[in-house]
Amino acid sequence: MDVKGMKALLLKLDFMQRFTRGKHVVA
Repeated sequence: MDVKGMKALLLKLDFMQRFTRGKHVVA
């Protein structure tokens, strides 16, 4: 996998984690 793909994947995972965490906080 290229570096761009890895960075995009990490950003996606980080965003999803923050999103779910935010949802838990709101709920």
